[in-house]
Amino acid sequence: MPSVDTLPIMYGRDSCPYTVKMKEQLDNDGALDKFEYVDVTTDDGKQRFQVAGGEGVPFFEHNGRVAVGKMPTSKLFKMLNM
Repeated sequence: MPSVDTLPIMYGRDSCPYTVKMKEQLDNDGALDKFEYVDVTTDDGKQRFQVAGGEGVPFFEHNGRVAVGKMPTSKLFKMLNM
C-alpha cells in the first residue's frame, strides 16, 4: 500500500484569539510551515471543517488523530503522533 505523506491540517479563523496565538506559537517554534492552514470562514474551509468533524478552533487533524485548542507545540505533536 503506498504511503501518502500529507501535511497535518490546522483549521482556524483569524478572528479567533486562540487561533492567532497558536499560529504565532507554531511560527515561533519553527513549526507553522509543517501545517496546512484551512480558514474555516471560507466556503471550502467551512465544508472541509464539517467533514473533519470539527466544532471549535483551532482544530488539528493528522492521519485520523485530532487535537483541539491552544496547547504547547510539543503536546500538539505528541497528540497528532508527529
